[in-house]
Amino acid sequence: MIRTILKILLICACSFETIFVFAAEVSFGTLSKEVLQSNFLGERKLSIYYPDKNKIDQNTVFIIAQDGQYLFDGEINWVKEEWGIDETLQSLHGKNRLPNVVIIGIENAAGSNGGEFINESRRYAEYFPKEVINYFGFGFRKFAYRNFVDVERFNYLKFLEEELIPYLEVKFERDLNSKNLGILGSSMGGLISLNALIELPHRFGFAASVSTHWIGIRPLDYALLPFRSEIKFFGDPYTTEAIYSYITENLDVLKDKRVYFDRGTESLDQFYEEPQNKIDELFYSNDLSFKSLVFDGFGHNPEDFGKRFEEALNFLLKDN
Repeated sequence: MIRTILKILLICACSFETIFVFAAEVSFGTLSKEVLQSNFLGERKLSIYYPDKNKIDQNTVFIIAQDGQYLFDGEINWVKEEWGIDETLQSLHGKNRLPNVVIIGIENAAGSNGGEFINESRRYAEYFPKEVINYFGFGFRKFAYRNFVDVERFNYLKFLEEELIPYLEVKFERDLNSKNLGILGSSMGGLISLNALIELPHRFGFAASVSTHWIGIRPLDYALLPFRSEIKFFGDPYTTEAIYSYITENLDVLKDKRVYFDRGTESLDQFYEEPQNKIDELFYSNDLSFKSLVFDGFGHNPEDFGKRFEEALNFLLKDN
């Protein structure tokens, strides 16, 4: 009781408030929408999904998911596509394989506005692992990331650790830790999910990194985001190498974790083959618990991401 009161006081001190809560339509289960105010990120919308709201107990696994506006309802995002997580869980229910999970989707900084410069830029800055900047060589790149990305208002991990997770602990009246909490995301969301697993190992027990954006973005491409209708990502080899070095230095943290990777072969995913293979080799040679799949003909879009969600769940929850 005292612990719960302290957590509530912490949330109040952070001015992390629920603005409103309402139910939304899904094909299966229950979806609750909440709008929260963070000291770090500003307003952030949550989609909390319960496949079976009556089954939440001490065995429930909670999964935090990035890019929440793409998970359940394609009508609220600019590409008009979704993962279809509710349909996937409905299918598992029909097979008598419904997992005891709750999915917490966090809407990204771009919201439903899609192409707005300030919001798309914020998404990249929030999801980029700040620790990777230490592995850049001295020069403009490191200077730019230090001054425009590694700033308090883009500190996504701090938001997770100090605001969101304490809020969820009060909401669900239980401690969330590496035994019952995981994280997943696609593209840059996959990158920050792995970053969270490394930096917050006491919180997260597993991560799913779907179509992970290992290749970063060149500073010039980042600066031109507001002036292009379609960004051609050629990637930045310096960023790719820095990410690899960061992961290599933190392999010990992942010894007791489980990680799921995948990639497609079309559109942006075609550029992930080499860096993903290098990561796979690193994980394999260090005897880490991971799975890495290739989906031929799949591209870089929410619909294709969602087709792999069941595969990720099967691997990540196999011991739960």
